[in-house]
Amino acid sequence: MVKEIDDSDAIRIAGGQYALPNQFPFMAVVHQLLGNGIIAKCGGTIISSRWVLTAGHCVASGPYQFLVVFGTRDQSGIGYNFYNGPGTAMFTNQAVLHPDYRVTVNDIALLYMPQDIPFGRKINNIPNEQIHT
Repeated sequence: MVKEIDDSDAIRIAGGQYALPNQFPFMAVVHQLLGNGIIAKCGGTIISSRWVLTAGHCVASGPYQFLVVFGTRDQSGIGYNFYNGPGTAMFTNQAVLHPDYRVTVNDIALLYMPQDIPFGRKINNIPNEQIHT
């Protein structure tokens, strides 16, 4: 299935480009399940076989229920509480918010996966050389 490119996409991200397949195997889609079919969408970065780094504001308000999808760049197969597409999806309710989180400071959180993330060519943790301190 080919996604149609909407003209409005061009004005939302300045100088952006569509990701190539497998270009960012360390990225994850994070859907916070808020109830009644409502989600909050965020991105995540795989930092180890069980941990995903995400923005603190994506978990701060609760509830701590997340559908995390790995190995895709197309969100069309992601529903409220299911995933139908390539890659792997996991549910987790284990989130750790930075202890000094505020809206504009320390805006980070970690999600703990219930099982190892299946690493391969399409799914992998971020290389150390891409993490800047």
